[in-house]
Amino acid sequence: MSKKETVASAFLRGLQFQEYEIRSATEAMLEEKYSYRPAEGKFKNEKPEFGPAEVRTFAEQVKHVACANFAFAAELDGQKPPNVCDKGGPSPAKSKKELLIYLRDSFAAIRKSLGAIDAKNMFDPIEGPYAGPNTRLGLATVVIWHNAGHYGQMTLHLRLNDVVPPASRGKLPALQDNYCDLAAFPSFAHYCTNLLICTYSYNNEDLHVSVQVCILGKGALCLPQSTQC
Repeated sequence: MSKKETVASAFLRGLQFQEYEIRSATEAMLEEKYSYRPAEGKFKNEKPEFGPAEVRTFAEQVKHVACANFAFAAELDGQKPPNVCDKGGPSPAKSKKELLIYLRDSFAAIRKSLGAIDAKNMFDPIEGPYAGPNTRLGLATVVIWHNAGHYGQMTLHLRLNDVVPPASRGKLPALQDNYCDLAAFPSFAHYCTNLLICTYSYNNEDLHVSVQVCILGKGALCLPQSTQC
């Protein structure tokens, strides 16, 4: 392996483990427990320089990790990162489905940014409010330990709610790539006319919309471009 190893492949291998641990934990947690906060009501009088005074809820952990991944990716790419990730960031994501999508997309963003690091640019300076000033190499190490640290906190949320983290189970379940709730379209009769146009039959009227993705199985389901999944 050492003959083929690159700076990017080394970091991406570590990130792959962290992505599985965090996303699988987020999938496993019951939605009604996303508001769970260990030590509820304690530490309210604390005044940390960064982050909330109290321990984050599970949803707040997920949102913070996702925002941070986007922020680190932006800094590595020379872009402006999102604001106040330590306090939740600007994303309106709130439900389990929305947070799963937000988290999934954040890992896609940071994978792309880490994949662009090589031996020639790894010592390039990085500026920004998140772990800056730094170098590409230094910021990449922060990405790994930041995800690992928050996964450790998330496992406590799960175990205190009688959920074994999937990464700690004997047989590791596969991650989901599509978080669309098919039950969200119960009143529609769906069929695909082709891979570009989708026709929804509703109240005896046909609505034609552009297709983002077409899922075929027992029957067919077309999802409009506004569907984020």
